[in-house]
Amino acid sequence: MTDRRPTPPPAGGEAGEATRGSAIKLGSELAARLLGLLTTPLLTRGLGVDAFGVFGRLSVTAVIAAEAAELGLQATASRALVAHELSLRAMTLAKLAITALAVLACLLGLPWAPVFVPLVLFFVLAGWSEFLGVALRARGYRARESALILTLRLSGFVLVAAALALRGGLATVSWAFVASTVPSILLGMRLLAGTGRGLPAPPDPGLGAILRASAPLAINGGLALLSLRVEMLTVSYCAWSSS
Repeated sequence: MTDRRPTPPPAGGEAGEATRGSAIKLGSELAARLLGLLTTPLLTRGLGVDAFGVFGRLSVTAVIAAEAAELGLQATASRALVAHELSLRAMTLAKLAITALAVLACLLGLPWAPVFVPLVLFFVLAGWSEFLGVALRARGYRARESALILTLRLSGFVLVAAALALRGGLATVSWAFVASTVPSILLGMRLLAGTGRGLPAPPDPGLGAILRASAPLAINGGLALLSLRVEMLTVSYCAWSSS
């Protein structure tokens, strides 16, 4: 990806710049959704209907767990990095600390949940692709942000297809999803390198201040996620228990 840092738009060019940015983001989201749609029948056919149902229930639960473990940092980054209210270094250190705790908890729980834990890890690590994408967007590199979104979805499709081709079960497929986050994270780090040269350094208030600022967003995000997922999750688990 060779897009350069955008120069300030000329007078009257802000609308065109916003339109181009929206078009890039829309195109990447459509492509990502298409890959997601292709992945679903692939999983259904490869795992079987019953196993896919288990996978779906665990995935929904894993999303909620990963969102809770994230403590609102993604929402904070989406606002603070774009508005240049906090430094990328400060946000990265905060996210590293939270991720380390989440990974440690997952490793401790792995013997008791060999399918669920990798799914939580997947969503935790996929959050890094989002985080790096937000950082790129904040510095004006919308095309690079799109590259991360597509890389994550494409690597997921390819690695899951490979796991199913090897007749892997639920645990193997879950770890394939975890592995699919690596290319996009590495790409994001590579694309982000050097983009901040010459830019003024935003404030760096420290880990505690960032976590305090993200706490309200964590609560709001958790409630919003539960409102969207809990009904489907409850019905799914009730149906599974009765069967």
